[in-house]
Amino acid sequence: MTSLVNFSDPCDYEEFRITTQEHIVLMFQTIQREQAPLFLFFSDDVPIKTRIKHVDEVNHSLVLGYTDEMLTVQHINASGVFLVVDHAHTQVQFHVDGFAQQTSGPQGDYLIDLPNSLYLIQRRNSLRRPIPDQDKVVCRLESSHIDTTSFTVLDISDKGMALLDQDGRIEAEEGESFDAVLTIPGHDIKLILTLANRFTIYIPEGNRRMFRIGCTLSGMSEQAQASLAQYLSKLNYE
Repeated sequence: MTSLVNFSDPCDYEEFRITTQEHIVLMFQTIQREQAPLFLFFSDDVPIKTRIKHVDEVNHSLVLGYTDEMLTVQHINASGVFLVVDHAHTQVQFHVDGFAQQTSGPQGDYLIDLPNSLYLIQRRNSLRRPIPDQDKVVCRLESSHIDTTSFTVLDISDKGMALLDQDGRIEAEEGESFDAVLTIPGHDIKLILTLANRFTIYIPEGNRRMFRIGCTLSGMSEQAQASLAQYLSKLNYE
């Protein structure tokens, strides 16, 4: 179920604040094209489900389609309203600064201003540590369905890691597992990766995407666990 993120709990979430207007427009155009549902969170109200009907690049606004759930709101205004959409294993969230009924009548569509910034959020089960620039940590998936070229590891913990998939080569479903080899400084660790989520990073240049693949770890030997723990301990002091 889509939910409103509490930013006072940063250890459970990773926030990416997007401020590039071209990036924001492209993102909402993609959400509209793929018909992803949006939820409006009003203070002390059940969230209202709707969809994007139009993205206006010139006037920098969105048109949200009317739904019967709109009737449950006695008075719609901008105070305390957040828009949330789950899309491609990513959550988009921002505060609505302007909210108005576009057409007259009880079933008119609604117009909101595009935000100057928004958050892309990925759920995390544990706090991972970023990889230092001087280290090169990679992971190779051993699968007949995926190119065996190694993927860059973006962050890591004793329970999970995030891989950078620049070309969309990892098309596995959530819960699918792979044999893998993790290469950290001084060690190659054999383990099993289970795909937990896919976080989409939109790149306005070239209208393309990269993917942050969140995985859980299992299947390590005691020696491998000790090697990983030693590496993580080193990261704590950098």
